[in-house]
Amino acid sequence: MALQASGQIKYSEIIAEFGTPISGGLGEYRISESVGTLNNLPLDSDTCGPNANADIPQTGEIKFSDFYNARLNHIVDLYSPSLNNTFRQDAKQRWSSGNVHIVGSSKTGKTPPPDTVNDKVIINVNAKIGSSKGIQTHCALKTGFWDTGTNLKIEIGTSGRLYGSGGNGGSGGSANNGKGGDGQTGSSGLGIQYPCTINNLGVIQSGYGGGGGGGGREQQTNTGKKSPPANNGASGGGGGGGAGFPAGAGGVSPQNAFGGGTNGSDGAAGSLSGQSPGGLGGNYAANGGNSSPVNNSATGGDSGEVDNTTGGHGLGGSNGFAIITNQGSSPSITGGGSITGRTITSVNPT
Repeated sequence: MALQASGQIKYSEIIAEFGTPISGGLGEYRISESVGTLNNLPLDSDTCGPNANADIPQTGEIKFSDFYNARLNHIVDLYSPSLNNTFRQDAKQRWSSGNVHIVGSSKTGKTPPPDTVNDKVIINVNAKIGSSKGIQTHCALKTGFWDTGTNLKIEIGTSGRLYGSGGNGGSGGSANNGKGGDGQTGSSGLGIQYPCTINNLGVIQSGYGGGGGGGGREQQTNTGKKSPPANNGASGGGGGGGAGFPAGAGGVSPQNAFGGGTNGSDGAAGSLSGQSPGGLGGNYAANGGNSSPVNNSATGGDSGEVDNTTGGHGLGGSNGFAIITNQGSSPSITGGGSITGRTITSVNPT
């Protein structure tokens, strides 16, 4: 609970907010801590003091009035090396599980309170985190829902990586006029479920859709006046796998050609951040579609090659989003990190 903005502040109220100094008095609240990627942290910053624009002093004189508007700071751990190459993290669940540091606790022994009402929460990300496949609104990291009045900020360090997953490429159509399969949708990077600001020094990237499979084709060819027509079948090419983490698998081309037909080839597997080509169709069949290009405007992977003589092409999978927010407007973002993919508002991350 933030301290008052004016009038008399009691020492007991400061203790209730920040904990009792293990030794000494008010001067013990002059601290400088480094947590995760955050360095030289004061007890609270930016919004303290009579003008609500200062930090709690770290050196020199410290006064009761310095604590106007001050609030407890929670740092949620999404920076530990053990989180590298994990998937589908929820910051509020991390906080609830005790993966949180209270700024100043080294000098006060303060433990996390039962809620974050009017406290400051910083989600510090410095690990590579991916999403899951197949559902566009699934995110690598969700903020979770926080208590009323929580001041929430996301700090993404230089090694922080939030990737949506790439969609699998669609399968090629079978040699007996089979239809190509649809490419799978990509999923999303960051899901915002509570108002926040973001300082991004890392990477936020949507997952990209897989390409659609090409149709297979069966046809008859004449072998001579006295011989019956020969049946020939060629299989369609698989779609390319979409970019993301995990990346989409390339679509498989069925190896069931017959007669004079040939088999198609599989689509290329997806990568972390590049487009992957679809596989070539057999000699009578259609090619698979490429996965989506990796940029801020693309909406999905390419469909399989349109060829009306085949069993039909598969559609390209839709792209996910770099950021999904349930708020009515995009969040405020600072920092020089990269954000690749679209942002969508008024949609609930899952």
